[in-house]
Amino acid sequence: MRKQVFIFFSFMMLSIIGFAQSSVNDVLATIDTSKIKVGEQTDIYLEATFLAGSDIVFPTLKDTLYGGIEIVEIKEIDTAYEADVKYKKLSQRLTITAWDSGYYPIPPFEFVINGEHFKTKALMLEVSNVTIEAEADIKDIKNINETPFSFKEFFKIYWPYFLGGLLLIGLILILIYYFKNKPKVEKIKEIIKPSIPPHISALEALKQLESKKLWQQDKTKEYYSELTHILREYLEQRFEIHALEQTSDEIITALRFTDINEAEKRRLIKILMIADMVKFAKEKPLASENEMVIKEANAIIENTKLIEPESNKEEEAKS
Repeated sequence: MRKQVFIFFSFMMLSIIGFAQSSVNDVLATIDTSKIKVGEQTDIYLEATFLAGSDIVFPTLKDTLYGGIEIVEIKEIDTAYEADVKYKKLSQRLTITAWDSGYYPIPPFEFVINGEHFKTKALMLEVSNVTIEAEADIKDIKNINETPFSFKEFFKIYWPYFLGGLLLIGLILILIYYFKNKPKVEKIKEIIKPSIPPHISALEALKQLESKKLWQQDKTKEYYSELTHILREYLEQRFEIHALEQTSDEIITALRFTDINEAEKRRLIKILMIADMVKFAKEKPLASENEMVIKEANAIIENTKLIEPESNKEEEAKS
């Protein structure tokens, strides 16, 4: 008998606890006004109260609720805690409207709390037509009301443009004053010195290179680098090609469009090939080859130099 009583009371306690837990989650949907006219708006409030820490999913909303009810705006979900911090309340406001008269049932909104589904009560919206008095007199169109001019309102709206205009005018006046009173600088006549012909400077550079005796000091790479630089600089000044920036192949190609003869081209190609082998393949030419290349370079410059007319030489001598 005692065992049966204990089981009965245990069952009652579990029922009460289960009922209390299910009553913790409460969802509600209310409407601000259930009667509107065509085109008017009203608000629906969705609320959910549940234990803090629970997982909740609010109803999924589309552009329309049911039939001709259109959702105009969906506000963000607001969070609030009850007096007892164990409970949490979420609320959301929807603004709706309808464009046809009639009665529109709004189905229950469904929430999901901790995997369990909860539905609100269904709502009803009544939409009525706008009444127009058929026998009312047709009234004339009212005249346009002119708003009196207010300098204060005008300045309030247009002050940025006014300020910008003043700054622009001020800048123009400053520039006019500056250019009008700018001190005149007398132009100094440049003394043009006669430029050294490229073949003279190139031959002098070759003579200085030979005096350094670089390859005799086992500085073969430096020797060929300076030699090819002298030749590249001469070709650039004499034939107006970008020899200082070009590779050996590009220089040879560019020489096709100059008046340099084939013999000098072959000499130049030979020097460039030996120099490239030294710089990139680390070849070590024979002493005879090192002496030969500088002689060939002198010959190229002597045979391709620009010969000036005698009249120009006489004028330079007089000056």
